[in-house]
Amino acid sequence: MTALQLSLLILTLIAIAAVGFVSYKRNEAPRERKAPRVDGDEEQLDLLGSGSAAGRFDEFGVSEPRRAGTAREEPAIPPAPEADPGTQAPPAAEPRPASKEECIVSLFVLQREGEAIAGEIIHRQLHALGLEPGERLTYERRVGGQTWFHVANMRKPGHLDPGEADRFETPGLSLFALLDTADDPVATFDDLLSTASRLAESLDAVVLDDQRRPLEADGAERLRAEVLDWHNRQA
Repeated sequence: MTALQLSLLILTLIAIAAVGFVSYKRNEAPRERKAPRVDGDEEQLDLLGSGSAAGRFDEFGVSEPRRAGTAREEPAIPPAPEADPGTQAPPAAEPRPASKEECIVSLFVLQREGEAIAGEIIHRQLHALGLEPGERLTYERRVGGQTWFHVANMRKPGHLDPGEADRFETPGLSLFALLDTADDPVATFDDLLSTASRLAESLDAVVLDDQRRPLEADGAERLRAEVLDWHNRQA
């Protein structure tokens, strides 16, 4: 190959390479660079942006913001019409009588040794003292159609069901009276105390006050004096 032929071959190769490079540049589509995407970016931007829903909800999730603790406007109440001078005014309502001060007396009858007393014995003694089963599964002292006091099982729920007399036992009984509803509170207390004493005697038990302390004669007198003082204050 002569020097002229070699030169023509080199020029031809250069020309072909140049044409190919230009053609490649023309056919290549421009690409847009994208930043790496993090899951949740769009949602976070929507909530925090100026047009987001964050400013359209209050702390209670209501669509219109409101002030916490804002008082609700009440409808105006029209003034009462003026009374006709010739019309007699209605009489003033009589004042209601003051309600009685609450007074509850409770006593307990507990077996001396803390042993359980058979249900049959308890029911038998309650009937012997003239007490009657009540609707609340307790025994009651009824006088003239009024319940003076109740006798209940010392154990919760306090039931003394005659139908279960042979299937239960308890170490003691609870006696209680609501004196503020009694027609004769002092007589009710005397009957309550007498019944508790007689039950204790028949059941080999002891009478306790509301603090579960033995109720001696002086304690019983003091308790009666308190009931009498309360009764006099209600008059």
